Amino acid sequence: MGSVCIEIIEGNPHLRSLLGWHLQQLEYRVHQAASIYQAREVFLSHQPTLVVLDADLPDGDGIEFCSLC
Repeated sequence: MGSVCIEIIEGNPHLRSLLGWHLQQLEYRVHQAASIYQAREVFLSHQPTLVVLDADLPDGDGIEFCSLC
């Protein structure tokens, strides 16, 4: 599973951290972002296999992120 890269885009730092920790325990590579701006940077640099996306982010609608990338 180490080759699967997951990006977590979540505005709540506790939820983001907890979800990331559990996925890392399952040996997934995990990258986290707290905003649409950070999410785009992470997405472009790591090209994740899967994105876990919060619809309500501090800097906008998370669903809009889908149209940016």
